[in-house]
Amino acid sequence: PNIAVDTVQVDIAFATSQGLDNRMELRQREINIETAQFDMIQTKALNEFRGSLGLSIGLFGDNDKFGSVYDKPVDNEDVSVSLSIPLWDWGERRSRIKAAQASIESENISFEEERNNIILSIRKVYRNLLNLRNQIEIARQNVTNAQLTYELNLEKYKNGDLTGMDLNIYQNQLSEKQLSYTNSLISYKLELLNLKIQTLYDFENNISVTPVREIR
Repeated sequence: PNIAVDTVQVDIAFATSQGLDNRMELRQREINIETAQFDMIQTKALNEFRGSLGLSIGLFGDNDKFGSVYDKPVDNEDVSVSLSIPLWDWGERRSRIKAAQASIESENISFEEERNNIILSIRKVYRNLLNLRNQIEIARQNVTNAQLTYELNLEKYKNGDLTGMDLNIYQNQLSEKQLSYTNSLISYKLELLNLKIQTLYDFENNISVTPVREIR
């Protein structure tokens, strides 16, 4: 078979970008970072000094008869102030803030590690695909050579210059080369499937395989 039919072209830069854009592991890491940052905000808000000021101005009436309540209104002003003063927490708030900062740093490190692992995995699959393409080409050429050798010896056998046992040897050699070629194709297809899993992109059909939820 033609080698161009059995393999596909893969752009490593495009494959890497697809993996980084589509892999849900990175999305989850980003969510973890945002959660840790939100926890930091909540932690910093603990035991804060807070105050509120309330002011009300109005007229106040007082009379035994309801209809005459506001005949002689009394000016009524009210001011209220409330303060929330944190108790001495013996450094608890500071410790919680440090713990929250450490959590954010840890999540950032986990994100970078996940990102690097994805990049390295895609590069490894890409190198494997290149090696397998070379193996396929070599195996294909071996099949061609074995086929020619078998056909030449088949003519010798027909002319009585070669025994059936000797011809069987060349036939077995051809079968081995064909099997090796088939195995190299299978290995290539499996590695191509691995790339599809790593990037969530189908390079055989040039389409993304990222699941999209239907909006109704």
